[in-house]
Amino acid sequence: MSMFENRWWHGLMFMCWFGCGAVLQGDIINYGDRVGTNVEFISISESSSSIGPGIGQVPELFGAPIVFGNSLIFQPKLFEANSAGGGVSLVDGQLSFALQAKSGWLISGISIQEFGDYTLATPFSGGQAFVASSLAAFLQTANQTDSQSVSLTDQSTTPFGKFGIPWGLDANLSVTPVGNGLFTMNNTLVAASLSSTDAAFIKKKGVVISVMTTPIPEPNFTGLFLWAAVLLATRIRLPR
Repeated sequence: MSMFENRWWHGLMFMCWFGCGAVLQGDIINYGDRVGTNVEFISISESSSSIGPGIGQVPELFGAPIVFGNSLIFQPKLFEANSAGGGVSLVDGQLSFALQAKSGWLISGISIQEFGDYTLATPFSGGQAFVASSLAAFLQTANQTDSQSVSLTDQSTTPFGKFGIPWGLDANLSVTPVGNGLFTMNNTLVAASLSSTDAAFIKKKGVVISVMTTPIPEPNFTGLFLWAAVLLATRIRLPR
């Protein structure tokens, strides 16, 4: 690790530590660290700018993760937006953590899959209901940043509506293999209904964040051995 990378990493860890301390203010929920097969997830935390701030105001939108291999798996229970009888409901959540590759490994990217379902109820002609889901993800290292934003929308303007429709979003980030980095993600759900007889509901039910790792190449001594053998053979053949 270069001097620049070392200073960047220590600065990153200070920011994570400082952010985790903000849990006392009630606007950040800290889930601590998790250890994967080839990578460590450090200072996992979530927050929300649409709910709170204030102690007890921010619910666990993502919830505590479990680890499987090099993946964090979230099973949200309260990450939903609901509008009934007119109006707009918006809920957003931010997730962040630092990454540290284990000895012998490097981080080369992250894949994100999330899913849920939604319902649009427009029982009468002229009704309107709308839902949307979006994510913006960032992977930052000492030398580069990769990001991706994806979203989906749907609406109903016909009698009856749509019920229990599954949805899913996928994103992929890649970087030059590196030993550590910082991951952040913002998720937003929106539900809107037009009249007193319309309703819209959308919920996030699962999020899987997988880290791609690659082994650090072992030094190739084959060429060195061959060169040494040539030198040795030449030396042996020299006349005394």
